Amino acid sequence: MPEPFGPARTTIATTFYPGTTDEAAAQPVVVTAGTEVGNIVFTMQSVPAFRVSGLVVDEEGRPVARAIVTLMGDPRSGRFMGPAGSAQTQDDGRFEIGEVPSGNYGVTATVPTRVSGSVSGGAYTFSSGFIGGTGSPTEIVVPDADVSGVRVGVRRPIQ
Repeated sequence: MPEPFGPARTTIATTFYPGTTDEAAAQPVVVTAGTEVGNIVFTMQSVPAFRVSGLVVDEEGRPVARAIVTLMGDPRSGRFMGPAGSAQTQDDGRFEIGEVPSGNYGVTATVPTRVSGSVSGGAYTFSSGFIGGTGSPTEIVVPDADVSGVRVGVRRPIQ
């Protein structure tokens, strides 16, 4: 695992005009065809950052090495937040994603597998993460603290 962060960790947050992290407090910038709008200045905001760590396992509960773990903003928040971070698991299946703001997230894992025999000498396919066999992401909440012990399941690719 990466070395622990120092005591004061922050990251740049999604920031709305005129410089707020609160979407409800955002103000629209109206631009009509053929016009210019000037003096639109705002400062990106930083917020406390936390770590999310855990283990990726297969259907039999065995650790999965080199899986790619992705943390995505919760789409139910009403806005697209994009990936909040990612990491590759170590040989023991453990992962750690740093610089995560508090909020609701979905965590998925994929396993890259080399498929031989293609014209280019090999391609990669991915098997998706699962929770209870549904293919749904693991849902987690990052409060104002690090989150550990997250368990993400993934189906191993058929060889």
